[in-house]
Order: sequence, then structure tokens, then C-alpha cells
Amino acid sequence: MFELVKKALYTGVGLASMTRDKIEELAKEVSRQAELTEAEAAKFQAELEKRAAAAQEELRAEIDQRVEQVTQRLGLARAEESAALAAKVAALSARVEALEARLAASAPASPESHAHG
Repeated sequence: MFELVKKALYTGVGLASMTRDKIEELAKEVSRQAELTEAEAAKFQAELEKRAAAAQEELRAEIDQRVEQVTQRLGLARAEESAALAAKVAALSARVEALEARLAASAPASPESHAHG
């Protein structure tokens, strides 16, 4: 019976969504009902916490993968790509301004600037 309960607890996203307090509470309840010794209960709780952490990491990885797929499908730029593009735009803007300044400085004076005074 206890093994069946353990297997049920380890499956699904349920374990991934449990907080440490909830895991502790669940471990105590199952340990009490299964009449585990204190050492067995502590081992069970530690195993639950370890599996919850692994399930959370798997869930994070799955979410990251899905977000990446949607981002690619929609043709959206990631934050790093957007930042790189912004840096390139800033650099190009600075070059254009510098070239415009050089061009203005080297251009002959226009006839209007020599108007009658």
C-alpha cells in the first residue's frame, strides 16, 4: 500500500507544484498513516523533496522549451537578440551622426550664407 502511495505521489506535475511546507505536511501524514518509524519518515520526506526538486526542474525545462518553440514559430526576437539589435542601431546612429558632422564641416558654404549683409 505504501509503495502505491509513493508511486502516486511521484507522478505528474502535482509534486512539482508542491511547496516545501506542503511536502513536509504530506510526508508526515503519509508516514503517520503508514506507521513509519521516525527514520523512515525522514527518509521518505527527503526523497519527496528530492523528487519535487527534480520535477520542478523538468517542468521548468519543458516550459522553456515550449516558450522557445512559440517564439520561433511567431518569429519573435529573444531578449538577447533585441539587446544586440539595439546596440547595433545605437552604433550605426552614432556613425551616421559623425559622418553628417564631417560632411557638414567639409562642405563649401552655400550661396545663401554669403547673402548681402
